[in-house]
Amino acid sequence: MASDILDRVGMVITDTGASSQAYVTANVLIGERFNTPQQAGAVDTKSYWWMIEEDNDFQIFEGHWDLANSRVYIETVWQSKILGVHGTAKMTLAGNATLRSVTPAEALNYLRFDTAQVLTASQKKQLRANAGVNDGNLLINGDFRINQRVQLSNVALAPGAYGHDRWKAGAAGCTYTFVQLATSTLITITAGTLMQVVEDKNVEGGSYVLSQSGTAQGRIGVNLAQPTGAFAAGTILAAGQTAGTVMSVEFGLGTLGKVKLEQGVVPTPFVLTDWTTEYLRCQRYFAKTYDYAVTPGANTQQGCIISDSTGGATRPFMVWNYRVPMRTTATVTFYSAFSGAVGKYRDVNSGLDVTANIYASGENGFSSYPTGTIPAGNGVVMQATVSAEL
Repeated sequence: MASDILDRVGMVITDTGASSQAYVTANVLIGERFNTPQQAGAVDTKSYWWMIEEDNDFQIFEGHWDLANSRVYIETVWQSKILGVHGTAKMTLAGNATLRSVTPAEALNYLRFDTAQVLTASQKKQLRANAGVNDGNLLINGDFRINQRVQLSNVALAPGAYGHDRWKAGAAGCTYTFVQLATSTLITITAGTLMQVVEDKNVEGGSYVLSQSGTAQGRIGVNLAQPTGAFAAGTILAAGQTAGTVMSVEFGLGTLGKVKLEQGVVPTPFVLTDWTTEYLRCQRYFAKTYDYAVTPGANTQQGCIISDSTGGATRPFMVWNYRVPMRTTATVTFYSAFSGAVGKYRDVNSGLDVTANIYASGENGFSSYPTGTIPAGNGVVMQATVSAEL
């Protein structure tokens, strides 16, 4: 804001005249309870906020102070109410008008920092958008930073298969290209569609707005795990979402990045969350024992779970306590840590893969055991992934 604020200026305006006037002269103090512009620290030719009042009319404006002539030159009228008509017209002065300094909050309902304000939800939303303040994002990994499955560029996904965390192929499958960055990554969808389903626990209901930084057209599935209807470019609005019910978004061909779904009708800027927070959010839906950059099924022991057969020949239990509770009881996929074979442990001493079985499984972890018995003293190792995707 270009204009500044003066504290408690109150002057009598000595002018009368038409609404076309360029300035008002104010060289008489209303009373000792007020300051003159000079006493309030007004600087010659600098602009301030002012209000003229006369009878039931008022005019709020920005104007610069002319010290030599005790005048305020009217630059921009922001609000006025003349004979009951609200607008931005200038007043015609009859001879008993006063000039006071005002604050921007009084002038234009600006956000206050010195006292409480009562604002509607839409006003708060618009303020956050104007200030560039993040208003939250229902989508997880909207900027494609997290890639636990180690999806490769230009590799086709079958319908419903997941690539980057939380993003899965639509009904016709999906192929997209990208250069993976440590920070926000832009992808290009070259075939099919890519979508994300929002968990019901995260949906407050009402109206929502979808925005992104690319060219791909999108659509919102209101109360649906699979969007329907036409795709649209740019910012997309949707209403009628029921609280506590899933919703979804889907995008077609084009570039896609910094995707954001938020409540309301005004999009706020995409704000980069810290990597660990976003990684942990993804692990509610998919996690693995492997190191982050290792593809599930790889022949590696890094991160593997180990147990051994003590005493006589036994069935040693293998337990994984998840870092983050899963959305629901997860689907577990076992891998041999030596061969990468699916559904297997590796008996390290015998050099053989053995079939893995679930003993108990829940949101916080699982326990498992091998088919048959493991000779006494032999160690067993496994890798695994768990999925509770929507």
